[in-house]
Amino acid sequence: MSADAQPNPKQRANVAYPPEPPIAGRDKAAVGALCVVCGDRACSHLYYGVAACHGCKCFFWRTVKSGLSYSCRFDGRCSISTAGRNACRYCRFNRCLKSGMKLEAVRMDKKNDKVLKRKRSDIDSDEFDENQENIEAPGLKRQRMDHRLLTSSLMLIDRTASDGNGKMPSLRTLVSLSMVIEEPEILDGDRTEMSFRACVPADEMACAESERRLLTWAIDWTRQVADMEDAISNNDKISLLRACCVPLTLLELGIRSSVIAATAATAHIIGTATAASGHVLPLPNNTYLLPNVQPPSNCFLTPNVIQALLKWTERHLKPLQLSPKELVLLKALVVLNIDAHGLSSTGESAVGALRDRVHTALFQQCADVCESSKAAGRLAKILLLLPQLHVSFPTVV
Repeated sequence: MSADAQPNPKQRANVAYPPEPPIAGRDKAAVGALCVVCGDRACSHLYYGVAACHGCKCFFWRTVKSGLSYSCRFDGRCSISTAGRNACRYCRFNRCLKSGMKLEAVRMDKKNDKVLKRKRSDIDSDEFDENQENIEAPGLKRQRMDHRLLTSSLMLIDRTASDGNGKMPSLRTLVSLSMVIEEPEILDGDRTEMSFRACVPADEMACAESERRLLTWAIDWTRQVADMEDAISNNDKISLLRACCVPLTLLELGIRSSVIAATAATAHIIGTATAASGHVLPLPNNTYLLPNVQPPSNCFLTPNVIQALLKWTERHLKPLQLSPKELVLLKALVVLNIDAHGLSSTGESAVGALRDRVHTALFQQCADVCESSKAAGRLAKILLLLPQLHVSFPTVV
């Protein structure tokens, strides 16, 4: 059976995935409702927050649980309909997200305690003693599953926030933060694909484009992370955005600077030694800024900030060699600032709860990439980056 094939009606009653919430707590879809993704007949209940058909809910669950990523040959412009929903998985998954399917609503399968006990009883006693430390308790296993799901969701957020959607820029009109939070499609024309190859020096036009693209990226990151908790209102999201926009953007630029490869064009323009040492600040449209060269007059970064950011990256960020999963968890911690001015009491509690989950997942990730005895020390070094981002760059134009 192919990856997108659907079981026949007689099989559906026995399908074990995706796991479904208890009947008592599940909202019903309207009679005759259509799938918000492909337009097919929707199931009788809401799945992941929306009315969806069996095929699309299974596709969404499978993609999130497995952490799959797709690509589109047509710049994300494929039409998703009942007849052609399997033609492009990239566009189908993006349609799922834009239609309101919630990443955090996906739940991992729960192991049956009785089955687990029965499996343990079948193991020879000597063999059990030898491998006992490798068998996790059900509660610990569920916690690890939650960490994996949370991290996978953040990885997806990071990918979708950086991807382009192939749409033409709209006419420049003044919009408020509340409008872009409530209606994300307003910024569709500004969601160009972010690329940090650092090919040519940034001019005034490149700086203006980069500033707008990075702001859109920060808005998308904040909105999608906050969407993981229903108790975080739109006003709370705006408060989080105002508090995290600068440090989150600087962190992303620092990350890109630490991993940039010296291309032939870069080496020719700024010198091989400078390029190899990473003393170049790449922007999301394949341009770059230099620490000892005056930036364009409209640049959103001052010369002092550029120098300080590159110095901080070289001294504090680069030596840690953070994994992609550690990086997205760190970005989430930047967003989830419980001290953000204007947070409601309900929002503060929800942000704190989600932040605790991210902290625990980050510690688990540290334990996965280094020895257990060094995990706490690595976590401490990563967390020390947060106050540095807030106090080291006080002036950003």
